[in-house]
Amino acid sequence: MIAKIQKWGNSLGLMVPMTVLKEASLSVGESVDIVVNKGKIVVSPALQTRGKYSFKELVSRLPRKHAVREEERDAAVVREAEGLLFI
Repeated sequence: MIAKIQKWGNSLGLMVPMTVLKEASLSVGESVDIVVNKGKIVVSPALQTRGKYSFKELVSRLPRKHAVREEERDAAVVREAEGLLFI
């Protein structure tokens, strides 16, 4: 499918057909990650935890001197660090 980048106010935008959104399991208003990979723009659903904030956003709001502690749950120790889950 060919689409055209258009100017919307002071920004540029790209219209995404509803069929493409459905195929990618996205809907209007959802956040997406946009990256450039080998010269191609790649748009994918944003990984989010607990509502509207991503894990990276939540961690970035922690004070720099925040102490990380591990919690024991069902004999497994779960620790989240830098977007990775260690079990």
